[in-house]
Amino acid sequence: MESIKFRLAQIDDLENIKTMYNSIVQNMYKQNINIWNEYYPVECFEDDINNKQLYVLEKNSEIVACGALVFENSQINSIKWQNNSASSIFLTRLGVDPQYSKIGIGSIMLKNLIYETIRKNIQYLRLFVVDTNIPAINFYKKNGFKQADGIYIEEINKDLFLNEYGFEFECKKIDIYNIKTPQDIFDYMQENISYGWCDKENNIHLDSMKGFRQHYRTLSIEQILEKHIGCCIEQVYLMHYLFDKINIKNKMFCCRIFEPDDYDNYEEEEHMHCFILYYKNGKVYHMEHPNKNLKGIYEYNTEQEAINTIVNYYIELRGGKDSPTKEF
Repeated sequence: MESIKFRLAQIDDLENIKTMYNSIVQNMYKQNINIWNEYYPVECFEDDINNKQLYVLEKNSEIVACGALVFENSQINSIKWQNNSASSIFLTRLGVDPQYSKIGIGSIMLKNLIYETIRKNIQYLRLFVVDTNIPAINFYKKNGFKQADGIYIEEINKDLFLNEYGFEFECKKIDIYNIKTPQDIFDYMQENISYGWCDKENNIHLDSMKGFRQHYRTLSIEQILEKHIGCCIEQVYLMHYLFDKINIKNKMFCCRIFEPDDYDNYEEEEHMHCFILYYKNGKVYHMEHPNKNLKGIYEYNTEQEAINTIVNYYIELRGGKDSPTKEF
């Protein structure tokens, strides 16, 4: 069963983290990115752990990514940030095990660090990238970070200077009590909720339903908001809760998809889909967020037209097999 877990690093993790970063440095050398070495950043990690500012991402109990959130940064005044008076924290020493590169681990780690920044009630997550580290620059841009004006010139020694760009991400904390429209609900889901589920041991599983039948435990609204995750039924439940708060009629539905004939095999991957419809000004709307390929708000003339369109999509994926659908 695949599991992904984000947590603070512990002192027992130190040797594994150092080993992973040695591999990262060697991989950077192969790409002619000569920024880190055998001393930096590994010599910082023990202090990071003791200061409770180092975080790790585990995949199946193996550390696959790591990064520190620090409040002080000497380069802060060298860059023209979007809002210099706003609260900020700096991401540094972010690394991903080369064995797990290019499969989305870095983006998952970064998203969790953004959520951690939000939990700390801090407005901006900021960082510096050396100008020659093109893969890192592209990575941060892809994940929504904006480059600030200015450049920081870091003197390593009398013969080596590094030009560094500043990047920042505004961590918008949308208060659910300020939600007033369906678009507000969709924006909240986009900013705050990822697809995932929690098992009985409180491990978080992202973008995988393997082991769901046997190990899944339900999350309350409060837990969904706290963990920033939800499978389709939990995301729909959260949207239902938010629609009810703004007094907009809505209904929740579930259809079973890709389901193998052996319903009693708990090792099979679970496949189902829950969706929500809401009703406004004589129209029916489908708000889709759990299905990352179809995220959006869709308008229909009737409830039946909406249901048929949604369910037929999954019937087609199933190769024409019926997908029993019920309101819940």
